[in-house]
Amino acid sequence: MKDETQFTVWDEQIEILSRYIDLQKIINEELENRDMSIVDGISGIYLLLSNLEKMNCKFDYDKKLFMQKIKNSSVWDEKNLEAERLGLINGLCGLLWVYYLLEKEIK
Repeated sequence: MKDETQFTVWDEQIEILSRYIDLQKIINEELENRDMSIVDGISGIYLLLSNLEKMNCKFDYDKKLFMQKIKNSSVWDEKNLEAERLGLINGLCGLLWVYYLLEKEIK
């Protein structure tokens, strides 16, 4: 799952979390169609996983699934688009940025 970090206490915690977190269930069942933001949605989960990966803490996840969830979200519906926030952390700018990062990594 991961290589050892320089922080042994954190290694144990990461190992426990990786064993008991079901990312597929979180992504497919627990996150609703509109839970897309960085602060409390799928974009934030992707950024967390991506940064953990850079620290040699690899979780098994499919980047294409993240892209698909963002792309198919109802936040893009014309009737919802006007009401959406524009912010980086909790709005469309952050969502577009994460989508761009995913697109760049997949290519």
